[in-house]
Amino acid sequence: GSDDSVEAHAFDDIKSLIKNDSGAKSDSLSSLPQAAFNYINSIVGSGVIGIPYAFHKAGFGLGLLLLIIVAYVTDYSLILMVRCGHICGRFSYPGVMEAAYGKWGYYLLSILQFTYPFLAMISYNVVVGDTLSKVLVRFMPSWGNSMGAVRAAVVFVVTACIITPLCLYKNVSRLARASFLSLVCVVFILFAVMCKLISGEYNVV
Repeated sequence: GSDDSVEAHAFDDIKSLIKNDSGAKSDSLSSLPQAAFNYINSIVGSGVIGIPYAFHKAGFGLGLLLLIIVAYVTDYSLILMVRCGHICGRFSYPGVMEAAYGKWGYYLLSILQFTYPFLAMISYNVVVGDTLSKVLVRFMPSWGNSMGAVRAAVVFVVTACIITPLCLYKNVSRLARASFLSLVCVVFILFAVMCKLISGEYNVV
């Protein structure tokens, strides 16, 4: 009956997440540090760029209020998603969408899960191309006459040598080292900005 169908779907979802190999722990499962690095990096990565700009435009008070509201809505939506998973017996995001909206919901989620990271990578390429090309020109002033070519070369090299290899991983836990390195770079950038700010080289508007 319907209970058997729910149990079958739940078993399929669990089997896709956990690989039972003679009771051994699967290599596909992330350890706590790996999950922490990936989770923190997913939050800090885009937030470092977006949140300061949002606070600059909205003001500190309104920006902080909006940030709290978004955090509450996000937390509540996650609670609802977990409850839906327990009710329908599906333990993955695509599984919940399929149980709630059928195959079309599953396909829509698949499209959105592809589109969002794809657009995010484009935005990161734009940021990397704009910033790293200026850094290179400071070391190689002669390249300043062809900024467009330098920017295109930077975007190509970063995409081919960094972004594409990271996208080829089938297991998210493999990204833990890259996430850790990214967090180290964020801390370094924050430290450098604070040093510049304390020295008076930056003017806070």
